[in-house]
Amino acid sequence: MRDWKVDRAYKVRLETRQMPEAVQARVVDFVRAVWEAARADVGRDMAEARDRMKAKVKATDEVMNEMAARLDATEALNARLTSEADGLRKEVKRLRKRLDHVRAEDFWDRVMQEVHDLRPPDGEMKVEEILPRLKPSVHRGARLHKEPLDAATLRKKLKVRTYHRKYVAEGDDGGFVRRVG
Repeated sequence: MRDWKVDRAYKVRLETRQMPEAVQARVVDFVRAVWEAARADVGRDMAEARDRMKAKVKATDEVMNEMAARLDATEALNARLTSEADGLRKEVKRLRKRLDHVRAEDFWDRVMQEVHDLRPPDGEMKVEEILPRLKPSVHRGARLHKEPLDAATLRKKLKVRTYHRKYVAEGDDGGFVRRVG
């Protein structure tokens, strides 16, 4: 029987022609009542599902709005911090340049002090005579600075000190003499 029902796609049908008319009316009323009850039940389920979906959508919208506000705040903070970082990078670059300058000045002042100490109180020495007499540590230290420790640079530095009346003075024969005091 089961195979026969499957083979013929048999479905049970209510045969109303064989029922008395009074029974048919009651069956139709019953089916209508069952149908309406089923529709009402499904309608309630659908309304509840719709309400739940609306609540989820509302909650999602609220979360999205909050995230958008946080994103805007984060982007503003990021822009401010980027600007501050750029300013700090410029300041660090300026300070490094200044530090390099101060270090170079300190180094050359030490070189000038050594040149001053090398000079006899009453004699004159040319740059070519001074350069080989400087300590090896001075020559090593010169590698850390932009200007090389050669005759031209040493002459330039000595002339600057002469102009400012520090350490040395220019002699009569193109050399440098020790400045006293």
